[in-house]
Amino acid sequence: MSCRLTFVCISSAGLKYVDEVVVYFRKSPEIKRALKDEITIASFYIGEARDHSTKHGPIRESILASDFVFLDLMGADSATVNVIEGAVREYHKDLAVIGSGTEYLRRRTRLGAFAFDKFSKKMGAGKNKAASGMRNMDPDRMMKMAAVAGKVSRSARGMHDWLLLQKAWTFAGFENIRNMILLVLKRYCGMKDLPAPGPIVDYSDLVLFDPRTQTGYKRFDAFRQDVAWDDGRPTVGLLYSLRNYPYHSFGIVSQIMDRLAANWNVVPMGVYTGEKKFALIEKHLAEGLKLDVVWDFLPFRFGAGPMGGNEEAGLSVFRQLGVPVLHPIFMNKRKIEDWKERLTGFGPAELIIGIMLPELDGVVDTIPIAGLQPVPSQTIPDLSELTLIPDRFDKIEEKSAYYVALRKKKAKDKKIAFILYNYPPGEASVGGGAFLDTFQSVENICRFLGQNGYVVGDVTAKRLEATFMDGGCCNTAQWSKPSEDLLCVDRDALLPRSHETLKRRFLERSTAEWGDPTGTIMADGEQYFIPGIIDKNIFIGLQPSRGRFEDPAKNYHDKVMPPQHQYTAFYQWLEEDFGADAIVHVGTHGSLEFLPGKESGMSADCYPDYLIGTCPHFYYYYTGNPSEAIIAKRRTHACLVSYSGPAFKRSGAYGDILALEELIADYESAASLAPVQQKELYEKIIQKAEQMKLIADDPHDVDAIAGELIRMKTSLMPLGLHRIGAMFSDAEKASFLSAILSWKRGDLYPIQEIIRPLVEAEVPPIRREERACEIAEALVADHYFGSGRYAKDVRATLSPEQARALDKALAFGQVCLQRLETSDELGGLLRCLEGRYLDAHLGGDVIRDPEVFPTGFNMFQFDARLVPSEVAVERGRQIAESTLAFFLKENGRYPETVSLVLWGLETSKTKGETIGQILHYLGVKIIPTQNAFEKKFALVPLEALGRPRIDVVMTICGFFRDMFPNMIDFLDEVVDAVCTADEPDEMNFMKKHADRREAELSKQMGEKEAAQLSRGRIFGPPEGQYGTGLTTMIENRAWTDESEIAEGYLSAQKHLYTRTRRGEAQRSLFESNLKQVEVVSQVRSSVDYSITDLDHYYEYFGGLSKAVGEVRGEMPVMLYTDSSSSKIYTDEAGKAVQISVRTRLLNPEYINGLLEHGVHGAQHLADRVENLVGLSATTGRVESWIFSAVKETLLDDREMFKKLSENNIYAVGDILQRLFEAQKRGYWDASEAELDSLRQMYLDLEGDIEERTDQG
Repeated sequence: MSCRLTFVCISSAGLKYVDEVVVYFRKSPEIKRALKDEITIASFYIGEARDHSTKHGPIRESILASDFVFLDLMGADSATVNVIEGAVREYHKDLAVIGSGTEYLRRRTRLGAFAFDKFSKKMGAGKNKAASGMRNMDPDRMMKMAAVAGKVSRSARGMHDWLLLQKAWTFAGFENIRNMILLVLKRYCGMKDLPAPGPIVDYSDLVLFDPRTQTGYKRFDAFRQDVAWDDGRPTVGLLYSLRNYPYHSFGIVSQIMDRLAANWNVVPMGVYTGEKKFALIEKHLAEGLKLDVVWDFLPFRFGAGPMGGNEEAGLSVFRQLGVPVLHPIFMNKRKIEDWKERLTGFGPAELIIGIMLPELDGVVDTIPIAGLQPVPSQTIPDLSELTLIPDRFDKIEEKSAYYVALRKKKAKDKKIAFILYNYPPGEASVGGGAFLDTFQSVENICRFLGQNGYVVGDVTAKRLEATFMDGGCCNTAQWSKPSEDLLCVDRDALLPRSHETLKRRFLERSTAEWGDPTGTIMADGEQYFIPGIIDKNIFIGLQPSRGRFEDPAKNYHDKVMPPQHQYTAFYQWLEEDFGADAIVHVGTHGSLEFLPGKESGMSADCYPDYLIGTCPHFYYYYTGNPSEAIIAKRRTHACLVSYSGPAFKRSGAYGDILALEELIADYESAASLAPVQQKELYEKIIQKAEQMKLIADDPHDVDAIAGELIRMKTSLMPLGLHRIGAMFSDAEKASFLSAILSWKRGDLYPIQEIIRPLVEAEVPPIRREERACEIAEALVADHYFGSGRYAKDVRATLSPEQARALDKALAFGQVCLQRLETSDELGGLLRCLEGRYLDAHLGGDVIRDPEVFPTGFNMFQFDARLVPSEVAVERGRQIAESTLAFFLKENGRYPETVSLVLWGLETSKTKGETIGQILHYLGVKIIPTQNAFEKKFALVPLEALGRPRIDVVMTICGFFRDMFPNMIDFLDEVVDAVCTADEPDEMNFMKKHADRREAELSKQMGEKEAAQLSRGRIFGPPEGQYGTGLTTMIENRAWTDESEIAEGYLSAQKHLYTRTRRGEAQRSLFESNLKQVEVVSQVRSSVDYSITDLDHYYEYFGGLSKAVGEVRGEMPVMLYTDSSSSKIYTDEAGKAVQISVRTRLLNPEYINGLLEHGVHGAQHLADRVENLVGLSATTGRVESWIFSAVKETLLDDREMFKKLSENNIYAVGDILQRLFEAQKRGYWDASEAELDSLRQMYLDLEGDIEERTDQG
C-alpha cells in the first residue's frame, strides 16, 4: 500500500526542510530498510505574492489522492485558497492546518479520532470561537492537557499530535520536520516499522540565541564569553523571530550576522510570541547588555502580533534600550527582481504588516534588506528563500554607523544641516511651512542646541530674513540681486568616478531631462550655487527648486521627472562637503519625498533614497498632516519630530457681520416691545444681508440669516502661526482646551451644550450660542488656570445631572492639558541628535483626537485596518444623507451618480468618514469581525434602505493610495457586490450604469474584461505619482483657457484602481463614468484648513468638478461638507467659499494673528489669495465681490497695507499680481478706480523693493 502526503504551504522555511527530509528519506539506509511501501510527498509553495493559478489543478489532484494533508495558508491569495477549500470538501481523510487557514479548513482539521470541530463544540467554544480556531485557546495549556489525556483517549492523542505538528512547523529545522513527518507516517499512515520520531524542539524560553549554531544562552555574560566580543566596537542588537516561520529566519539572520561581524559586536535576540520575551530582554539589560542601535526584523508590532499582545510592554523595552530602532524588512512574499521592477514597492498586506504596524513602535528606516530568490530543490520546482540585498544591507549598516556616531560624538563636534523650503522659487516664499513661523523656529532650535553644547553661531530670525530675502540668497531670486557670497560646489563634484556606477546612472537620468551637467538653474556653467549659510557647525539652507517653474509639465510633485542638476549637487554637498552628522528638514512640506522612486520599500534606484544618503534624517512635521508626514517618513527614511499648530479661537463678529448681528438682536428684542419697529428692522435685515451677499437657506427668513451669522461667529480659526519650542501661554492652552471640549465624544458632552440652558432667558437668540461659548471658555480658563471661583459659581447653577456632565468633561480636559503641557519639540530633536530612541505618537486633528499631543515625537498614521471606524461610518451616513437631501430639495429626485474625493489626510483625521459616506450611498453595512485583517460587509435590503443605491465614482490622491491600499481592495469588492446584485435598475443606479457600460465594452473586448472594467469606480494618479499638476498650473499662471485645467486633471487622474488593476490608464472609462456624475462631494476634516486655505481643495474638488463639467457640458452640483465640528454642515461650493473668506481671510483678528509672525504671515495671506484664483478657475464659484473685499481689507487700508509690507513686501507683490490676474481672467469685475489704485500700489511697491534690495 502506498502513502501520499501533500503539503500546501506558504512557509519557505518549512518546505525547505520538507525538501531536505525527502532527499534524506531517499538516501537513508535506515529509512529504506523500514519502508515496505512507497511514500510520495508532494509539496506546493504558495507563499510568494504572485499568480499561482497554474498550480490549482495539481493541488486539487494531489489533495484528493492524499492520505494526509498539511495546510498553511496565512496570507495566501484568495483564488488558491478557494481551490484548496473546494478540494477539501471532497476529501475525507486526515488533515492538519499547521499554520493558518480559513474558518472551514480550521474546523476540518482531523487526526485519527480527533476532529477539531467536534472538540470545539464539546469544549463549549461554540460556533464563533470554533471559527477562530486556536485563536482563543492557549497552545501550551492545551498541549499539557492533551499529553495527559492522550494516554487514555485516542481523540486527545490526536489533538496532542496536531499541536506537536504545529510546533514543529513553527520551529522549522531539519530534525523537527523529520520527526513531524515520521510521526504522521507511523501513526496516521500505518508505517509502523519506521524509526520512532524524536522530540520536537522549541526555543521559546530563550532570547539570546545564535541562529548560526542554534545555541541559546540564559545569561548575557555567557554569550559575551562565547563570541569574539570587542569593547572597542559598537554593538548592534538584532530582533528576529525564533519561530523560523514563515521564512527561514535562521538562515537570513545568520547571513547578516556574518557580514556585520567585521565591524560590530552583534547580539542576536530571537523572540517568540507572548510576553515572556519582555522579561528576558529586561533580565539581560540588568546583566549589563548595552546596545548602540537595534535592527528590528519583526513584522507587526514588537509587543503584539496578529493574535494580539501587549503593545505597551514592547514600547517599554524600546524605551529601556534607548537607542534608534531601525526596521530592515524581510520581503518573504516577493522576489527581489519583482520588488525592483514595481513602482509600488509593497502590496497592501506587506505595507500594513511590514511598515505601518512597526511604525506604531517608533521604528525608523523601513528599508528592504532581503527578498525571495529561487533556491535549488529536488522536489519543489519554484521554492524560494530569503536572500540578502547587498546594497540595502550596506545602506542600513552605514546609517547605523552614523547613528552610533551621534551617540559617541560630543555635541560641540557635531555638524547639523537645517533645510528650509522655498517653493515657489523667489523671495516671497522663503521658509514656507504649514502653520509654522519658520525663521523664529530655527532661531529657537539653534539657541536650544547652543545651550546643550552645540556650536551654532549667531542665528536669528532677522538675520535669516536679511540673508534669504533681501540678500538674494534664495532659489532664482525674482527681485533681489543674487548674493556674491553664495556657497558653491564645483560642477566636477557631480561627475562620477569610474567605480561610482550608481552616481553615473542618476546623472544620466538627469542629463536626459535637463541637458549637460553645466546646468541652467542656480549654476554658472562651472559651479552650482548652494542657497544657504554656514555659521560654526550649523548650515541653514533652502531646498533647491524642483525644476523649471515656468514649465507646468515639470510638476513639483511629479515623481517621474528627475531633479535638475543643482538639486542633486545640493544634497551631495551636505554629506560630502559640509560633512553633516544629521540633516533636519524644517516644516511641512518639501519636494525630496516626492522625487521619482517607489511608493514604499525604497531601492537604491529611488531618488529620495539616493539623495538623502546615509546621513541620519530628522524631519519637523506638522502633527495635523499625518498623510504627507508618513510619505516623507517612508520615502526619505526620516524620523519625524512633530510640531503643533497654533491655538484656535472663535472667528467672532466684525464689520458687516457685527452690524447685521446688532440689527437681528434689535429685531428679536422688538418682538414684544415694539412690534411696529420690528417690521422696519426686518426690512433692514433683509437689505443688509443682500448687500453683504450673504447666502442663507432662505434669504427672506431672519432665523435662517441669524443661523448663518451664528455659525460663522462660532466657527474656529487658527490664530497665527506656531514657533517650534515656544511654550503655549495659559490663554493659548485655554483656547486649545475650549476647542477640544466643544466636541461631543460618546457620552462626553460639549461644555457649551451643558451650560446652554443658563443663557436661554439671558440674551436674544442671535447671541445665545456665542454667549454659551463665552461662558464655556471663561469657565475653562478659570478652572484650569484661574482661581476656580467662576467655574464653581457656574457649576452651582446647574442641575445635578448637568453638574456631573460638566465634571466629566473637565476631567477629560485635565488629561488633555497634561498631554499638551508635556510637548517637547526641542527635546525631541535633541534626543534624535544624541542617537536616542524617540517615542511615536498618533498624528491627526488635535481637536478631534487630542491624543496627538504631546508633540515633539515621532509620528504614525491611524491604523489602516480599522478604517472606517464605527464613528466614521455614522458620521459618513449623516454626510451622505445631507448631500442627498440637498440635491433632492433642488431637483425633486435622487442623483444617480455622485463623485467623491478620497484623501489620505481626511481619512487619517476622520478615520474614514468619506468611506462611510460611500457605503451609505451604496446601501452597504460593515459586519464586525474579531480579525482586524478581515473586513466583511453586506448589502442593506432595498426595503430597509428606502431609496435607490447611488452610483459612486471615487477619485483618490496618491497619499490615500499609499496609506490605505487595503481600502482600495475593500471598496472595489463592495462595488463588485453592488454591481452584481439582483435588483432592478431603478433601485440600483450603480448596477444600471455598469450593465450599460459592459454592453458597450463587450463590443471592443472579451466579456470578462468588459465586466471588470464596467465596474471600475476608483480613479487616481498613476503608480508612483501623487499630484495632478493643477497647483503648478495655477501657481505659475501657465494656462490660457479653463479647458486646459480640465485636461490636466483628466490626464492625471485617469488611472483605474481595482483588486487586479493598479494605476492602469483608462481615459475613456474615466470620462464615461464622469459623464454620469451629477454631484461632486468632498469632506472638510478639520478646522486647520477651510476651502480657501489649501491649494489641494481647488486641485482635487475643483479639478474634479471642472473635469465633470468638461465631459458633461455642464457643471455638477458641488457640495462641500464641513465635518470639522460635532455638527455637520453641507454647503454648495460658493457658500463654502464665502464662509471661509468671511471667517478668515477678511477677518481682522485672523489677519493680525498671522502678521505677528515675521515674514511668514503675509506669505500665508498671499497663498490664500492665490487659492481664490484656483477656485475661480475650477469651480467658478468665487464671486467678484470677494476680490474687491480682499483689496479693500488688505490693501486699501493704509495701516494694514503698511503692516503687510513691513511683514513681507515680496508677498504683497504676489497679492497684487494675483488680483491683476483675477481681473484679467474675468473672475473679478473690477472698477477702473480699483485698477488704477492697484497699478499705483504696484509701482510704489517696485520702488520700495528696489530700495530695500539695494540696501540689502
